[in-house]
Amino acid sequence: TLPLAVAAALFRIPSEQAVRDIGRRLRFPNREIDRAGWLLAHHPIISGAPTQPGPKLQRILIHDGAVELLSVCQATAIDESAVAFCRAKLALPPDELDPEPLITGDDLIAHGFPPGRHFASLLNRVRDAQLDGEIHTKEEALRWVDTDAG
Repeated sequence: TLPLAVAAALFRIPSEQAVRDIGRRLRFPNREIDRAGWLLAHHPIISGAPTQPGPKLQRILIHDGAVELLSVCQATAIDESAVAFCRAKLALPPDELDPEPLITGDDLIAHGFPPGRHFASLLNRVRDAQLDGEIHTKEEALRWVDTDAG
């Protein structure tokens, strides 16, 4: 794909903005430039994949650009074992790699939390705990929220 080619050619450029500027000068579509920028922004994370926090890596691997990301990492001679580690994660069943979130904002409201900006952060922490295998049910998630928010 065009984003894959751009990311592979420009992977040593440290600035996402520089990559965006180059893409615009070459009149590439914004969608393609954005994807190339995403690939470059997440390239370094794959090199340390086996030591990355599980939720951080899973959030990248469930992105629709994950296969391209692994391809650009492989093409740019990143540690092959890190790429293999990620490919093994991608082979997991979808409900294991990207399980349905245990709770939503509606669940928090029904549980008595007033709506607000803190919801996103709270839901992200619950999701991380879920992906880390610390919580498995909606009830556990709501107890976790009571403990974390209290």
